[in-house]
Amino acid sequence: MQVGVLYLAWLQDDNIAVMKRLVKSIYSLRKFCDLPITVRVNTEGLEWLKKIPFENVHLEEIPLINTKKLKFKTKLKTFTNLPYYITIFCDTDTVFYDSPEKIIDEKVDLSICRQQDWIGYRENQKPKVDKHINTGFFIAKNSKPFKNLIKKAWEKSEEHENDKASEECYGDGRFINLVLDYSFDLTIKILPQQWNVNEVIINEIEDIKLIHTKNIDLNPITT
Repeated sequence: MQVGVLYLAWLQDDNIAVMKRLVKSIYSLRKFCDLPITVRVNTEGLEWLKKIPFENVHLEEIPLINTKKLKFKTKLKTFTNLPYYITIFCDTDTVFYDSPEKIIDEKVDLSICRQQDWIGYRENQKPKVDKHINTGFFIAKNSKPFKNLIKKAWEKSEEHENDKASEECYGDGRFINLVLDYSFDLTIKILPQQWNVNEVIINEIEDIKLIHTKNIDLNPITT
């Protein structure tokens, strides 16, 4: 069984913070496991990453297809072609405090955490998660049910883009969540929330396994 980690990053307008967070995430992961890593990255980001000493990391150049309406179209597209039979996907703004190998379950198509309630957080309500899933960290089997889920999400994103009345969308997770109710053969495992922690719930979580945030206090980067 081939297992590996997938990151997606792009460097635009000399915003190297994304690249620095990526490097930090990879180095944090390497403290706990030595799984092969694939980084899909645009041309500018590829040249920047070539200067970084990595071990067992494959850099794969990809084109950016983000549009005005779909700010994360490239991310959704990369989910249509996973590089491993079992792929651990991580956003660049993640920091590991344990090995994700521990939570791999071959019996399910998708292992993932729920979305934190940002609206309640901004209104100073009690921290909670909601029924939606957060696609910043997950483990997916390259199975027919998972492929069908992403195919439906991609089609839904195209409908959104072609709708003249639709607004800008900043997240890939929106379309995956929209089609979950129509994915009848997909086996999902909800992971303990300690595997996807940000400022919304950090004070509620014991034994944090993964921090997922751009918050500079929780996830500082060097300048």
